[in-house]
Amino acid sequence: MVKANGKSYEQIITIEANPAKGFTTQSLDLLYKQGMRLHGLQEQLAILVDTLNSTITTLTKTAATDTAAKTAKLKTLDAFKHEILELNRKSIFFDEFKFRRKVSDLYFAVATSIEPLSASQEKGIGLLEEEYTKFKSRFYAMIK
Repeated sequence: MVKANGKSYEQIITIEANPAKGFTTQSLDLLYKQGMRLHGLQEQLAILVDTLNSTITTLTKTAATDTAAKTAKLKTLDAFKHEILELNRKSIFFDEFKFRRKVSDLYFAVATSIEPLSASQEKGIGLLEEEYTKFKSRFYAMIK
C-alpha cells in the first residue's frame, strides 16, 4: 500500500516463475527452503540464548552453599554466551564476528536474494546448523 497526498493506493503483486529469466519454480522453491532453514536456525538460537539468560539469572538469584562452584559455573556460562553473541562491541565499527552474526548475515543474504544459494554456498547453512547443534549440546552438558 502506498499513501500519497492523503490518498491510499493498493495493488496486489504476484511473484511468478519466469524460466526465460532463470526464475523457475524449482529455484524459487529452493530459495524459500533455504530461507526457512535459516529462519528456523535463527529461532532456535534465540531460544538457546533465552534459556542461557534464564539459567544465568536463576543461578545468580539462588543462594548456593558452595559459592566457588557457583562463581565458576557463572563464569563458564558467561564465557559461553560471549562465544555465541557479540557482547564486546563498543561501536558499530568493531569487528567482533560471532556465531549469531554469521547466521544473521547469511539469513539476510538469502532473504534479500532473488536467486537461491549455489550448492557450495548452501553447505554453509549445513555447517551453521552443525555448529548450532554443538553449541546446544555443550550448553545442556554445562547446566546438568
